[in-house]
Parts: sequence; C-alpha cells; structure tokens
Amino acid sequence: MSVCPTNFDEKVECPFVDRKEFIEAYEKALPLYRRAPEIAEKKLGQSHPTTIEIKSNYSRLVSEMNEKNEEK
Repeated sequence: MSVCPTNFDEKVECPFVDRKEFIEAYEKALPLYRRAPEIAEKKLGQSHPTTIEIKSNYSRLVSEMNEKNEEK
C-alpha cells in the first residue's frame, strides 16, 4: 500500500491514497467473489451457514453495485 501524506498519523491507515492500486485490487477480487457462492454450495452444501452467509454478502454487494450504477 502507498505511503500516506505527512499530515496523516502514521498509526492510521490511509485509504485510497493510490486510487489505481485500489481499483486494480478490486478488479482482481471481483471475479473470485462472484464464484464464491457457487463454490461454497458445492463444497459445503446449500443450507450450510457459511454458504448462506456468502450468498447473503454477495447479494448485498450486487445490490449496492446496482444502486451505485443507477446513481450515475
């Protein structure tokens, strides 16, 4: 992660200092996150608590992404 500007406290993480770095990490993670519900269901079963949580989190992410796209 990039170094924060000097006016930030060194103990506090400095989010989005390098926007390009953030976007690249997001673009790498998104395809994996899309596969997570299917993988969890195959490995753990449809009714496993972890599968349910992964599906819920993924649904929330998709919903939030759709809301952001509608705002544009």
